[in-house]
Parts: sequence; structure tokens; C-alpha cells
Amino acid sequence: MRRLEVAQATRIQARSQEKAAEADLRKAQEAAGESGDNNAQLRSARSAIEKAELDLARTQVVAPGRGVVTDLRTDVGHFAQAGAAAMTLIANHDLWISADLTENNLGNIDPGDAVAIVLDVLPGEVLKGRVRSVGGGVSSGQQQAPPGTLPTIQNSRDWLRQAQRFPVAIEFDAAEADRLGRLRPGGQAEVMVFTGDNFLMNLLGAGYIRLMSLLSYLY
Repeated sequence: MRRLEVAQATRIQARSQEKAAEADLRKAQEAAGESGDNNAQLRSARSAIEKAELDLARTQVVAPGRGVVTDLRTDVGHFAQAGAAAMTLIANHDLWISADLTENNLGNIDPGDAVAIVLDVLPGEVLKGRVRSVGGGVSSGQQQAPPGTLPTIQNSRDWLRQAQRFPVAIEFDAAEADRLGRLRPGGQAEVMVFTGDNFLMNLLGAGYIRLMSLLSYLY
């Protein structure tokens, strides 16, 4: 009889332990979430990994094209701030000149006209180029008065008006690519645009630009 009571008590205890284990299992399953790709913890871990990989990729700054880095204002251990420039990249794959020519010299200039170019950085040399585009307009500095106000008039007593200038974009010929490695933005240039087939005028223009290339040694 004593053995039967002990066996029954053991059975009851085993059932209690089984129910407790089942409850622990359900609790663990609820904490772990759904199985497979729908598991919330798994999705959160994957998102954390993807963010870490993206942050790591963003630590490498890749230039959009060929160029030269200048004005570098950072060093090892410094933190870059969003929106604050840390360096300047000067592209060297599309170099061109902006020549501000007077309005009375634009009548015969068209895109594609041949240009002789003298650069201060390359004294004694004459490079070849072409007119890329001619500026269609500039701001004269005289704005229309707002409604209800009096206009502002510039009272000039000069006999000769100062000539207005318009930007003319000039690109280098492809054959000059090997000679452009020393160019710097903001450098000065002298240009001569050949707008026709007049032999004498073209000869005078070529002689003038050659003289300017030699004078660039002196100033």
C-alpha cells in the first residue's frame, strides 16, 4: 500500500513537471517569435547587419570621376560632419575656358569655331580648341523696380559706354589632353577665335597669339 501511494505521488509530480515544461516551452516559443523569415528577432538582426554594412561602405569616399583632391581639412581620428566640406575635388576630365568677350566681338562667333589658346601656366605654348557655346545673356545689374516704387537710374556722364561682356565657353581639342595636367581652376588664359577664312586676318591673329605666348614668360 505504501508503495502504491509513493507511485501515485511520483506520477502526480511528473505530470506537474510536464505541464511546467510545456508552459516554459510555450513561453520560449512566444519570446522567439515565428519561425523562418517572419521571425521578428531575425528580421531585426538582419536589419542591424545591413545597417552596419552600409555604415562601413560609407566610410569609403569614392569620387564620381577623375580629379585632384585639394584643401584637405581632415586627418586620422577626425570626425566628418554632415554638410561640412572636408576637401575639394577638382575634376580634370572636362576642362574648359570661360572667356568673357565684349558684345561687339560676338557677331561672327559660332560654336565650333577654331580657337588658339595661351595659358599662363604653359608659357610659350599655343594650344588648340573650339568654341563650345556662346552665352545668351548676362545680368546687367539693373533690376526692374517693384510696383509702387520709383526706378533707380544710373546717371553716367561718360562719353563712351563700357562694353558689356558675355561668357564664351571654349573647350580644348582632344589632342591637347596630355598637356593639360598642370591646369588649375581660376588660372588666366589668352584666346584668339578664328571666325572665317580670311588669310591675312588669320595670319595676324596667329602672330598676335604667338607673341602673347612668349610674353607670358615675363608676366
